[in-house]
Amino acid sequence: MYTFDAIILEKNILREKQIRIVVLTKEYGKITLWHKKHITGVDIGDIARVVVRRENSMNYIKSIDTKLYLIHKKWNYNSLFSFLSLIKTLRFCVASEESSSQIFSDYERVLRIMGDSISLDCCQLLQMRIFKHLGSLNPDFFQEDAVLRYMYQKITETPLERIFKAQPLQSHHKEIIEKSNLFSLSTFL
Repeated sequence: MYTFDAIILEKNILREKQIRIVVLTKEYGKITLWHKKHITGVDIGDIARVVVRRENSMNYIKSIDTKLYLIHKKWNYNSLFSFLSLIKTLRFCVASEESSSQIFSDYERVLRIMGDSISLDCCQLLQMRIFKHLGSLNPDFFQEDAVLRYMYQKITETPLERIFKAQPLQSHHKEIIEKSNLFSLSTFL
């Protein structure tokens, strides 16, 4: 048996008595867990403490308890949708434990400092940060503009608190960051 903290990336009921949960851990990267009965109180985006037993090369959940919740009472649709797309990025793009440690730490910090909602601009900057950690952010998108070039160079070093307090992105910067993020995402699909 082993214990770890994990971001819940996906939760599926496959059969009446079998649940599959995909998580991102700091230590092991992305792994799939199995459970034989319904799990309540754990949702996508939460960080949970998980105790797992390994049997026949499968990871079975012995216990799971939520440490940090994603859903806040005042989320509006756009904020929640934007943040869930960030979680989908983690689901599709992060696999190895090599990059998962820093990404996990960033995500945990985001949940701790985030207020009741998050802006689309902030989600795009966080997604950009994830892609830069993964080494898949193409620098060519940012070469034409000094502000964007600076953002590209500093995105992984910038304290998360500063990203949350950033002014809204100018429309042309937002457009380029969005294109860059989509391009990076397409390399994983």
